[in-house]
Amino acid sequence: MCGIAGFWDYNRRHGGDLKGVIKGMTDAIENRGPDAEGFYIDNEVGIALGHRRLSIIDLSIKGSQPMRSNSGRWTIVYNGEVYNYKELPTYQPGDSDTRVILEMFDHYGLDQTLPQLNGMFAFCLFDHQERAMYLVRDRMGVKPLYYGTTNDGAIVFGSTLHAIRGCKFFKGEINPHVRPIFLTYNCLPEDVCIYQGIHKVKPGTYIKITPHSQEVVTYYSLYDVAEGGSKNPITNDQDAKAQLHTVLKDAVSKRMISDVPIGAFLSGGIDSSLVVALMQSQSTQPVSTFSIGFDNPKYNEAPYAKAIAQHLGTHHTEEYLSASHVIDIIPRISDFYDEPFADSSQIPTFLVSQIAKKYVTVSLSGDGGDELFGGYNRYIFSQKIFNKLSFFPLFIRQIISHLLKIPSVECYDRLCGWAPKCPNLFGEKVHKLSHFLTSRTLLDFYEKCTYIQQNHKGHHQLPPYPPSLSPLQMMEFYDMLRYLPSDILTKVDRASMAVSLESREPLLDMRLVEISFQIPDHMKIQNGSGKLILKDILSDYIPRALFERPKMGFGIPVGEFLRNELKDWAEDLLEPTYLESAGFNVSDVRSMWANHLKKKADYQHILWGILMWQNWRKKIKNG
Repeated sequence: MCGIAGFWDYNRRHGGDLKGVIKGMTDAIENRGPDAEGFYIDNEVGIALGHRRLSIIDLSIKGSQPMRSNSGRWTIVYNGEVYNYKELPTYQPGDSDTRVILEMFDHYGLDQTLPQLNGMFAFCLFDHQERAMYLVRDRMGVKPLYYGTTNDGAIVFGSTLHAIRGCKFFKGEINPHVRPIFLTYNCLPEDVCIYQGIHKVKPGTYIKITPHSQEVVTYYSLYDVAEGGSKNPITNDQDAKAQLHTVLKDAVSKRMISDVPIGAFLSGGIDSSLVVALMQSQSTQPVSTFSIGFDNPKYNEAPYAKAIAQHLGTHHTEEYLSASHVIDIIPRISDFYDEPFADSSQIPTFLVSQIAKKYVTVSLSGDGGDELFGGYNRYIFSQKIFNKLSFFPLFIRQIISHLLKIPSVECYDRLCGWAPKCPNLFGEKVHKLSHFLTSRTLLDFYEKCTYIQQNHKGHHQLPPYPPSLSPLQMMEFYDMLRYLPSDILTKVDRASMAVSLESREPLLDMRLVEISFQIPDHMKIQNGSGKLILKDILSDYIPRALFERPKMGFGIPVGEFLRNELKDWAEDLLEPTYLESAGFNVSDVRSMWANHLKKKADYQHILWGILMWQNWRKKIKNG
């Protein structure tokens, strides 16, 4: 695992200090590769490539980058792991995965090679013969890659925006259109960037750049995979379980290959427990597992993780975290996230990564299980509720929605005070219902389930989905396309790499994505319970009593922290003048803040987005 960066001044406008430029970029991402650095400079071409190395496989100098192909045609800077590299035709004993795939490109070309790579990666491949640069990102977007231009046309790219900001010719003008989008999702989707002129290489694509053109090429289509799977279902339940079990074991086994200590995050949930169970079943030594706990039982899965670790016989490490641990990290959180990011589980993810790094350099996680195998509660209730709403004509629902929104949240809560059995946060729930009532389709309803702020118009048009998909598959498809790379994988990558820990996601093996669309819906969700097929496989390793319980999110009591330990920090960021300078409606935000403090409403998710935006602005301003 590494950090990469590059600068291509093909018009030669910036003079000859390419080494100084690229070193400034790689120094900004040292945390992604603290073990070594390397550079390729060609002043005649105007190109500089940089690499920061976190040594995982082949710790020798033979694995150093940038790396040139044996023919001399190609140079690569590469971040990631290709787990099947020893199965590729160019493999020679002792080769690193970087050498193997580089020679694959040389012998078979980019388009022939990419479909054969099973792994997570983001890399730049420079063709010296054609003077073309290729920026490539893995299928599901596990590894990040940004690119764009300076004000005078030079190409810049990097693993994160920290690298691009490290380029002295990059001005870093904030995109004025992204704040509503961010506040809608509490993250920025793959087709949006915080800076003008900078883009994300989308999952499953590569960018071909020459001095005269830029071309986006899709080499992996989730649309085609989803359509192919849904049209070729596995009709026998036992066959589905057997096939999935076999691929799961192999996916985990491939990700256990490492020349440095390796372990796993263990939350006690289905996904991480299954990954650890499959690891331990294929290991002769106790697997190192890591979990964190909180005193608040609503957020504490540590006892469940400990019981599972004891049953499997892992070498388990758990730490209970106090409010002071969380408070210490929150002001620094924007150091790790190069764009505004406000999934509050970013904090426990960082803290468990910090604990794991004391013992290992690689850690496996269970990310992807919810999206592939029907794990989110919204998959269960969306179709049920929308079907009930659809009994009423849309124009009737629109009228009711309009009427419900006339009284404010506070007004509803005051009226509710006179009722003996009024639900908690009644006004907030009524306003949420008013937005759902206007849903025209299940997709429209589902999209609204993913919004953090219902009143923002920041969402944008989704691409079409295959008509062969079931409603459940449709929801999973869009989560794999947007929520997974933009939120979940961004969270894990930045949190783990902040402490120079490589995180691997076996449940996102390309074969598992394919088979997930072949598995019948009834093997994922039934009777209000999700991930049934994963639970069935897990029960072969662990008694059901250890994992059969309601789903618990991996989060922190951020709402309570904001009312208590984080109150002063939040008050500073929500100061009226500072809010106004960011373009917020000061009255609305201050009203939410006041009502949250008084426990009249729970605005923790909305406020967390605003606070993370403000915290990021403060970080950028102060450097």
